[in-house]
Amino acid sequence: MVRGAVAAPRLAAGVHGRRVHYLLVSTAPLLPDGRTYENTEHCYQILTHAICDARYLELIPPAAVIDRRNPDPVIFLADEEDRRADAGEIAALEEQREAIEEEAERMRERLAGRFVLCTAPSCSEVAKTGLWVRSGSRAC
Repeated sequence: MVRGAVAAPRLAAGVHGRRVHYLLVSTAPLLPDGRTYENTEHCYQILTHAICDARYLELIPPAAVIDRRNPDPVIFLADEEDRRADAGEIAALEEQREAIEEEAERMRERLAGRFVLCTAPSCSEVAKTGLWVRSGSRAC
């Protein structure tokens, strides 16, 4: 037997970790460091780590001790109706994008030749020329 280990009474499968904790609190076994198991967060953490280790070492079945502090997970899967609705939204957004692109192309054609568009010079270009001219609708 491992130093500090306690012969635990038989518990039903699926026992909650808190039940084991309070059972240990009532029997006051010694911890491996020689202190008495008490109703503290520290002792409970030792217990939860021991339960986890026992599962990994296959000393107890994975479902022997359970934790019901958190609700069961809820898995959200899209059903066929959701997929159709998403497809409809995607199609509507695609139509809007195409309409915007068409409008942008019409604007480019309408404004062609009216503006000379240049990018702003980099800092080194400004330092070399010493001047950045912006005149009317032309920026160069």
